[in-house]
Amino acid sequence: MREALHPLWLATSSLERVLAPEVSRLAGCVLDLGAAEAPYRRWAASGVRWISLDYPETSARRRTAAAPDLWGDAGAVPLLDGSVDAVLCTEVLEHVPQPPAVMAEVVRVLRPGGRLVLTAPFIWGLHEAPRDYHRFTRYGLEALASSAGLVVERIVPTTSVWETYAQRLSSLFWHRFGAGRPWGGLVRPVCALLQLGGRLAARILPGGEEPLDYLLVASRPL
Repeated sequence: MREALHPLWLATSSLERVLAPEVSRLAGCVLDLGAAEAPYRRWAASGVRWISLDYPETSARRRTAAAPDLWGDAGAVPLLDGSVDAVLCTEVLEHVPQPPAVMAEVVRVLRPGGRLVLTAPFIWGLHEAPRDYHRFTRYGLEALASSAGLVVERIVPTTSVWETYAQRLSSLFWHRFGAGRPWGGLVRPVCALLQLGGRLAARILPGGEEPLDYLLVASRPL
């Protein structure tokens, strides 16, 4: 319940639930593209070489505690062709003007047989304005990856429809009534109830596919 008091607990926990097993299976040299604070490095297996890359202005805006290993643009990665075994790219694609250019760079830096683990939003509010350009259906992600020459292994929704709208309501309630206000602590339990209700509904009620995000796993052909 304490974690659920965070207004974005449902989004964060759902994303971590699908990402953790994928990251733990990555091996060799991993490029964390758009890493920010590299929060998913903690799931990497021992022996993995982790290279974090972020855009300078983005990292400064987020006030990252530690600088990434590399500064750079996701559309022009400062690494050699075929130099990494895997690319992790989480919640970045919506912030780049030309997603196909990023996918082309992913393919370029991946060795043959290398893997891409990527998440991107489908239903989410405006954020990091004005650099918020895109939302992605599963079909859009599949087309984007396939057009770049990747083999799509699977595309997984991160949340049920109930969790999606519970999270959106929690976010709306927090930003309208809680954020930056002296009584914000009183709003957090309401956010928690909304999110926990969404998680419970997801377990007992049917619903269509309207997730907050999608997870894409793909590979570069041998």
